[in-house]
Amino acid sequence: MDKQLPENNKKPMASQGSITSAEQQRDELVLRFIRQAKMLQATIKTFKDCCLNEVDIFIDSTIDYQNKTTNEAMDDVQLLSFDGKYKIRCTFSKSINLDKHLQIAKKLIDICVNRWGKGTYSDAEILIKDAFKVDSTGQINIRRILNLKRLDIKDDEWQTAMQFISQSGQVINNKNYIHLYERVENNGKWKPILLDIAFL
Repeated sequence: MDKQLPENNKKPMASQGSITSAEQQRDELVLRFIRQAKMLQATIKTFKDCCLNEVDIFIDSTIDYQNKTTNEAMDDVQLLSFDGKYKIRCTFSKSINLDKHLQIAKKLIDICVNRWGKGTYSDAEILIKDAFKVDSTGQINIRRILNLKRLDIKDDEWQTAMQFISQSGQVINNKNYIHLYERVENNGKWKPILLDIAFL
């Protein structure tokens, strides 16, 4: 019985004796590069996961510094090399379903802020205000909300609110992106380091 080999999408199987040498070479060429592409794809996926994980660890380890120096959401992070020649940009996007626990947490947080009085936790109050802002689509940025749990506030009612935040949502979609750049020497602009073979 002749060995069956794939030929094309119209005729998926063809006997080995009926194909020409050129067709067999074509088949071998296609399969060889597909195998190599899948290996590269796996390598790039591992590289991406490693980068995002280490950036996330770095953010966690420097969160106190970040909270004191910026009020921006931590869903878009840019890290520069010491010489300013290279840049990593990571975007962390989470879609969640929020429930009534977040509303309860918000009420408790408002009670805390009103009870503390002006200036007691001035830095924290700015972060709290920003945390519950909605974007143009009416969505709350979950990363800003979760960052409230990192604040070192010794208040029983506040801690209760943080527990409600932990119970307030379930992640239904998680998309993370990483972009790498190098600075062009003659004009100082950022040039993407492309990993898409279509643009290489």
